Parts: sequence; structure tokens; C-alpha cells
Amino acid sequence: MYYVLLVGEDFDNKDFSERDKLRNQLVDKLIKNGIKFLEYHWIWDETNRVQLLVGSYHDLLDAKDWIEFLKKCGFTIRIVEKIP
Repeated sequence: MYYVLLVGEDFDNKDFSERDKLRNQLVDKLIKNGIKFLEYHWIWDETNRVQLLVGSYHDLLDAKDWIEFLKKCGFTIRIVEKIP
């Protein structure tokens, strides 16, 4: 399974309220680009950055158009084969 993540700012030395602001900034950017989800699934791992799950695919080719659209909207994308 491949997971498509949007990557935001670094969490280093940030308290909970600052981290929440960073997550909200990423959601605001999505909404400005006409994208809204019913649920937002945040991923925390060793990268220590804001990361939002925006898709899961058995075949990465199925995600190609979605990934290209997100990149055109100015998002940084990370693809992982399994979520920690």
C-alpha cells in the first residue's frame, strides 16, 4: 500500500498550540485550492513535520493525477509504503 502525504512545516521546538497553527495553515491552503476532507488524518513520525494523509493506493500509478494536481497547487508531497 502506498500513502500520499502532504508535508508542511517543521515541528522542532514548537509547543502544542504552535503545532496546531501549523496544521491549520495546511488545511487553510487546501481549502483555498478547493479541497476539503471530511476527516483529517495527521501522521507523526521521525521527520517531525506536519504531515497529512491525503490518499492510499495499492498501485502508485493510480495516484499519479492526484499527486500532480497537488504539486501544481504548491504542496510538498511525500509517498510512503507503510505508515509507521
